[in-house]
Amino acid sequence: MNRLYVVRGVVSRQSVCAMLVVVAVAVALCGSLSTAQDVCEFGDWSAFGPCAPANEECVKLQVRSLTFSSENATCPQMETNVVSCDPQQCIEYFCKLSDWSEWSPCTATCGPEATQTRDREVLVLANVSCDHLSGEIMVQTKSCNLPDCPSPEIVADGENLVVSVPEGKQITFKFGADKSITLDSIQDNLQSAISALESEQNEVLSTLQAEFKDDISILRGVVEEAETNALSNAKDYTDEVESTLNVALNFKYGQLDDKLSSTKGELLGAIADTEELLGKKLSDTNSTHIYNHNQQQLQIDGIISLLADTTSNLAILETNAANAEDIADSLSSLRADIDGDISTVDDELNAIRKQFLPVKSAKPSVTKSWADSLSLTWTPTPSATDIIKYIVTYETGSTSKNVETSTTSVVLEGLSVDTSYDITVTAKNFFGEGEASDVVTIKTPAGQVYARRFTCQYGSWAISFGSSPVVLCEIRFTTSMRTIIHGSFTGHMSTNTWVYGTVSIDGDDPTPGEQQSHSPAHSYTSTWETFGSDRTRIVDAGDHVIQARFRSGGSGSFNGGSLHVVAIAAPVASHATTFGCITTTGWSYGCAYPQTCRACSISGSALFPSVIIGAYTAHWRLDSNWAYGAVAINNDLSGSSVSDQNFSPSHSYSSGWENTRSVRIDSIEAGGFSMQPSLWKGSSGTVFFNGMGFSSFMIPRGSNSAGTFRCKPTEWSYRSQSNTMTPCTATIDLPVRSVVYGFYSGHAYTSGTCYGVVSFDNDGDAALNNYSTPLQAMAASHTYTPLWETFQSGRTIVMDAGKHTVSIQFQCRGDGYLNGSGLQGYWIQEGDF
Repeated sequence: MNRLYVVRGVVSRQSVCAMLVVVAVAVALCGSLSTAQDVCEFGDWSAFGPCAPANEECVKLQVRSLTFSSENATCPQMETNVVSCDPQQCIEYFCKLSDWSEWSPCTATCGPEATQTRDREVLVLANVSCDHLSGEIMVQTKSCNLPDCPSPEIVADGENLVVSVPEGKQITFKFGADKSITLDSIQDNLQSAISALESEQNEVLSTLQAEFKDDISILRGVVEEAETNALSNAKDYTDEVESTLNVALNFKYGQLDDKLSSTKGELLGAIADTEELLGKKLSDTNSTHIYNHNQQQLQIDGIISLLADTTSNLAILETNAANAEDIADSLSSLRADIDGDISTVDDELNAIRKQFLPVKSAKPSVTKSWADSLSLTWTPTPSATDIIKYIVTYETGSTSKNVETSTTSVVLEGLSVDTSYDITVTAKNFFGEGEASDVVTIKTPAGQVYARRFTCQYGSWAISFGSSPVVLCEIRFTTSMRTIIHGSFTGHMSTNTWVYGTVSIDGDDPTPGEQQSHSPAHSYTSTWETFGSDRTRIVDAGDHVIQARFRSGGSGSFNGGSLHVVAIAAPVASHATTFGCITTTGWSYGCAYPQTCRACSISGSALFPSVIIGAYTAHWRLDSNWAYGAVAINNDLSGSSVSDQNFSPSHSYSSGWENTRSVRIDSIEAGGFSMQPSLWKGSSGTVFFNGMGFSSFMIPRGSNSAGTFRCKPTEWSYRSQSNTMTPCTATIDLPVRSVVYGFYSGHAYTSGTCYGVVSFDNDGDAALNNYSTPLQAMAASHTYTPLWETFQSGRTIVMDAGKHTVSIQFQCRGDGYLNGSGLQGYWIQEGDF
């Protein structure tokens, strides 16, 4: 009698067999289960899936679904067709490297040249060529680090030279009478060689000193020339100003001198005219004297009269010359009076101008503060005319700087961390600068961050896609500075072949699955399973687009999911930054019992007490038993501690490929740190951990800016029978309005269907009770399968200052369990940037 399992409808034993065939491990167990009287009709065969190993063979699978069955017929829900592949398609499973051999004995008993080696070989599990391992290191050599061998001892014995070497052996060199070498001659030759070497070294040293001396002299000459040029330029500028003032003054003096010269010229012209007239008269008198003696006397009298007039005119001219000197003195006095009047007018103009200057500016206040910058604002300064600009002066110690702006806000950048600055604001209009504001002293913080939260979802519950990439939804925003992006999506996925999903930032992952460092989610299963990923990246100031993208090798469907993004202001790289790594072996990675395996490792240094977040996404399967995965900090998780619920571990029992991720959120002190995605195969066998991408970020921790929280259930296992269960709750007391991110991970089993959410202030209960569309916005985890599967979700929200609760909440319709769960999260004060 066939036993039926209820999984969202009727699924028969044949369906279970079909699922086993998907992972190519039980083809022979299924067989043909329909009877002769049964009427079973099926649809078209699907495309073949990727090649995979099964019982040391490489096979691929195609399926077709039941479309019609006669009444009471026992028909399988799905038929499968398995065919062989070229074994080379499965070489990642059939080609393995053996363990290293033991180290060989050292090649010598002393000295630095002694070494030892070890090797390994390629283990071929099937008839395949393992050329892809040709580049692997097969032999390793290391130094034995032995002490130095004893030095030989040279002893002169008469005409012979005896050399004693280690282990008591001696070599004697004998010389005949025609050639004698003594110990003294050997020592003399050695001393001569040493002296020659010292002489050569001294000569080289002297040459270098001479070269450096010339360079220093050249550099000193350049500096002195620069100083001379600077002084010369300053003197030229001073002489130019002085020359300009003298030109203006000489111009005024020149005008007065021209006036005096003109007056003197007129006077001298009059004297010359008189002298010419006198000569003419004397000539006329002499010519007529012989004709009219009587007229001579008259003429002499006229001449005497004319001379008297001339003398009078000369006196007048002398008087006029004296008056000209008086005029010059008057003009000089007038010039002084004019200069005084100009000064008085300038004072009056300044007094008038002062009435039109801006009034005293208001003190600035801080709107945002970072470790190396301050955002300031102030009220507009009243002014009779328009304000041309504001001058912001900031001083610390003996350093003073100015920044000009046309608005009533400014960002001061390049400041020192944890330093006080005295800041004033001065307004300037057409008439000049007004009075500076009162000084305000502001101290830059030791580390400050702000965050913004964004979310989006598809327009309906489900989105279907094929081999061409599709966008679930996208978020567009603008940032004014360097920013950390933390993107997270969660939903549930089903595919007939394989599917990838990723957080794409500014289109950097147009084809999901091709960039391992972008932490792609991955699934091969046709049963509905939780599907999601977390990724972080730094972006510069500007416009940005964040998307959730998917593609499949055949067809796939993503249901009930959403994308959540936290944007974190990170203007200083040394204070807040991101890190990342991929598995050390590339795409494929294996971890065998009983090891604790570190898939990769990142390291960094925190200047302040900090919040650190690390997340990995991969797909994994087991060959037997079970495995755990979590993120270690400074290698603090090993062995069974990898399964500690405090750190939200991922957990699997599945022999088929399934999506998995884990997030670690913690507080660290200032100093160096490292993070490692870690696996623990707690029982026999191997866990295969493929396509893993790890990304993380670090931000300063502050009582009013950022912090962490977590909770750990008191029990390992919780059961839901159509009721909401809350395995654990964390209480947070937010000092300011904040962006909050929460993540939980566990593993679930159900005979019906289960949903789970990160619940803020118990908002998940109503959505779970109604199984309503709000679950989509909450990025709920989801499972339908009666197999233990990874069950996890990440969600963001904005919360006001005050006390709040953050919980894991889940509900199963029918019967279901959530085991080994744990919750972690962080909060960052909200702010625009």
